Formats: sequence, structure tokens, C-alpha cells
Amino acid sequence: RSMATEQEVIDVVLKPLLSLYRPPAHWSDEETLIAAKQNYIDALTPFKVKALRQAKAAVVAKHSGWEMPPPSAIVREAYNAS
Repeated sequence: RSMATEQEVIDVVLKPLLSLYRPPAHWSDEETLIAAKQNYIDALTPFKVKALRQAKAAVVAKHSGWEMPPPSAIVREAYNAS
């Protein structure tokens, strides 16, 4: 299988990162939270699970601050891992 599923993006990237980082303040209502989650999924499903695991580890190693890193940071590391 080539690309990650939505559930794999959630399990491999989103849940672990949200256990470490707080969501941005503007994700305060459910509609915005759902939209944000979908944006991460859309950005990350083109990658293989192995690349997502490596990307998550790289983001955790490099990210400063306690707010959730943007999708672009994870995509950049997934490209590097691919």
C-alpha cells in the first residue's frame, strides 16, 4: 500500500503531537477544530506511514514552543523522509 489513510495520519501524527502540544487558541470551537484536523489529514495522506513516523519524530526534535506545529512543518519533514 502506498499512501497513508486518514486513520493512520490521526494515529501516527495527530494524536501523538496533540499529546505533546496544545492546539492554537483560535481552534476554540468545534467547527474550527474539525476543519483544522481535515487540513492536516489532506496535507499528510499523500505520504507513506514510514515517512509520517519519521516526520513526526523530526518535528518533535526541532519544534520549539508548546503550540501544535503547522501542517507545513510536518509536510516538510515528510518530504525529507520520503
